[in-house]
Amino acid sequence: MSGETPDGPQDTIGAAKVVRPRLSSGVQTAVILVVGVPTAVLLGVIPIVVLASDGDTATKMSVVQAAASWWTAVAALIAVAVALVAYRNSLQRPDLVLVASNSLSVIKLRLTNTGNASALRPVVRLRVGNEGVFHREGLNQGWAHEEFGQDGYFGALTWYGVGTVIYPGFTLDLPPLTLDESADLRAVRNWPVTATWICEGGQRKEQHFGFTLPSAR
Repeated sequence: MSGETPDGPQDTIGAAKVVRPRLSSGVQTAVILVVGVPTAVLLGVIPIVVLASDGDTATKMSVVQAAASWWTAVAALIAVAVALVAYRNSLQRPDLVLVASNSLSVIKLRLTNTGNASALRPVVRLRVGNEGVFHREGLNQGWAHEEFGQDGYFGALTWYGVGTVIYPGFTLDLPPLTLDESADLRAVRNWPVTATWICEGGQRKEQHFGFTLPSAR
């Protein structure tokens, strides 16, 4: 939801996405070299060279058999990988959904466990602008002010759910985030916030918000 309405600018909410670790380009290149090059040589270059040579039939048949064996091994590895993925997807695990609302310039966050297992020790991190709106120490109790920058403001707010358990189908309200009264909010703006959250056994997720400040709702 975004854009202008008769009541003025509105908050924007992006789609939540799962954040998966990515292999570096060096690792990807190494995997291609280790797996791809031998496969190309064994299944392509060597059979073509041997079959085109003047060697005896027994040698050629041996090469064909070796190539077929390599194909069988590759197919077996693919089947194992598919089975592991299917097993991983069948496991019971938590699935946290984050909902944010902006009312009278107070940001309220709520975690709901839509999975089939309890969410243990959830953690929510918010990366916000560095103009100091949320960052004054002592303003937002329950949130840790982290990543202190050279400009004098904190770059992230983190809520640690130590000892917290969210059971399947249950919802947890996080401590609200209030604005710093000393911040200059005379101009309405779309405040960018990136939320990242995770729990034990759950997937790391990320979602982008744009909060209109100050909010009249």
